[in-house]
Amino acid sequence: MKKVLVLIVGMLMAVSTAFASTTYLGVTGGVDVPISPAGGTTAFGGSVLGGVAVNENFAVQLNVDILYASVTGASVIDIRPLAEAKYSFGTSQVKPYVIGGLGLDMQFATAGSSSNFDGAAGAGVDIDLQGKATLFFEARYNMIFATGITVSDLPISAGLKFPLQ
Repeated sequence: MKKVLVLIVGMLMAVSTAFASTTYLGVTGGVDVPISPAGGTTAFGGSVLGGVAVNENFAVQLNVDILYASVTGASVIDIRPLAEAKYSFGTSQVKPYVIGGLGLDMQFATAGSSSNFDGAAGAGVDIDLQGKATLFFEARYNMIFATGITVSDLPISAGLKFPLQ
């Protein structure tokens, strides 16, 4: 698991040094709505992210979701580091985009912990706040590939990104 995280961070650093025109950091907050299997519990949380805009429309980023839920009295903390690619449409102040990524889902509960592969695909919209920050809204279809079962959910979030260059 540590090797995968090191590989993801290394890939982002290599891309950032080779192509960096704009790097950014961001934070989000939102809800994670369960889809399958039925009867799941809605989680609440947020994420931290960092990325590199390779050009006006394409960016790569590392997104780390941190979610909390209470399931039948037990606390569950879900941490999801994902390496993501994002493609934005247009060059206006309001830009819709599609996003997808792969990574890990690490769950920590009072009954134990688990780690599984994770994948997500979604869409959102960036709203440029005069170059000082970017407000964004996003929804992703997320799949956790656990042994014998695939769990899916819908994280819905809003956040701010701040340019570093």
